[in-house]
Amino acid sequence: GIGDLQDVSDAFEATGCDAVMSSEGLLANPALFVRNRDADDAYVGARRLAREYLALAEDTGAETSDARGHLFKILHGGLTARVDLRTALSTASSLNDMRAVVDALDSADPDGLLEARHDDASDRKSWYWRHRVAKV
Repeated sequence: GIGDLQDVSDAFEATGCDAVMSSEGLLANPALFVRNRDADDAYVGARRLAREYLALAEDTGAETSDARGHLFKILHGGLTARVDLRTALSTASSLNDMRAVVDALDSADPDGLLEARHDDASDRKSWYWRHRVAKV
């Protein structure tokens, strides 16, 4: 699977392909192919991704249940550490309730230490890595 940029490089080298696709890796980290950097080269972390996702969900009329599933994957690290906030997200009845969970994660973990740091190949706190075996 393609879960980080090293996987992309490995696929290019092993197959000689011109491009790769990712599915589950992108569910956990929608910014994977831009190296978690924005146009100003600032790091784009899980909570920013969650907020941007919620804005898109609102703009497109996404179902609350669909948004919840995506947020569980994007915010996996923080929600694993903070069961109270995981429960709050599981019972959220609106996108605003979900925004409140993201805000609560900010308050509980202002430095983002609970979240996966997607630009650090050794950080395996994201949802994608929950069952993957270390590469040998």
